[in-house]
Amino acid sequence: MLARVADNLYWMGRYLERSEHLARFVKIQYFSALDAPYSHKEEMVLRSLLAMSAIEAPEQAPEEEVLYRICLEKENALSLCSSVSFARTNARGARDMISAELWENINKFYHYVTSFPAEGLKSRGMYEFLQQVIMQTSIIKGSIENTLLHDEVWAFIKFGVSLERAFQVIRITQTKLEDVARIEHSAPNSEPVENYQISTLLAATEGFDMSRRYYKAPPSRRNALEFLSFNTEFPRSITNCVLHMQEHIQRINPGKQTGKGSVEFMIGKLLSHLQYLTIEEIEADPSAFLDETQETLYRIGEQMNANYLKY
Repeated sequence: MLARVADNLYWMGRYLERSEHLARFVKIQYFSALDAPYSHKEEMVLRSLLAMSAIEAPEQAPEEEVLYRICLEKENALSLCSSVSFARTNARGARDMISAELWENINKFYHYVTSFPAEGLKSRGMYEFLQQVIMQTSIIKGSIENTLLHDEVWAFIKFGVSLERAFQVIRITQTKLEDVARIEHSAPNSEPVENYQISTLLAATEGFDMSRRYYKAPPSRRNALEFLSFNTEFPRSITNCVLHMQEHIQRINPGKQTGKGSVEFMIGKLLSHLQYLTIEEIEADPSAFLDETQETLYRIGEQMNANYLKY
């Protein structure tokens, strides 16, 4: 396979996953504020949305402007609209390698997002827009699973999905931990509000119900951190994402020798580290663990580019 085509497939997967997580976080964070405790103010909601998306906005920017910048601003490379556009551009670059059904679903997704009226985002269709983004990314992922050969084409897409998913789960977790820290600073006796924020974290990563089932207890910061970091059976945990990255890189590079500094070596080292960590080791300073893991994933992404995608 040409490195250019592999690059298109990999980034198509990453941008699709980025779109889904951004849409879900905005939906959960924004609409949950309607029923939130008093201390869950609009200012905190908007700050969280900007932090997770890494998008900048002027201080005291109106709510409508913040939502537009995050969702529909075509000039902003970090917006949801741009991610969808980049996903389609990369899919078009690998058009001969993917199925007609997958291309049609991505093309339909692109036209839905880019033609959505900005003036109606908040007043008429905010919830509908975000829900449609989540649903259409699920349909596209179904096409990836069910209409492609599970060969190296599929593996490059899935590697990109798994890597981006780990990044997004880390970003969401960091953002919600920062929200909890602000609440604790402003209102020391705020356990109910903290529990609410942790529930929001789990909902934004689709882990709320499975966490309750796994621990047979209401959500807590400790359980949420352990579940999203180390649970090997939850598809959105960091460890599960790295497990899938290992599976996909082995399909891309089957049976070849892998030395120190290779993508395969780096993934294996990270996976071993995660599998032998315990919640007690990270609970006191989870931000340090998340920052370190994110930095390692960045290095894996850079090595992936150098080894397989550079052209």
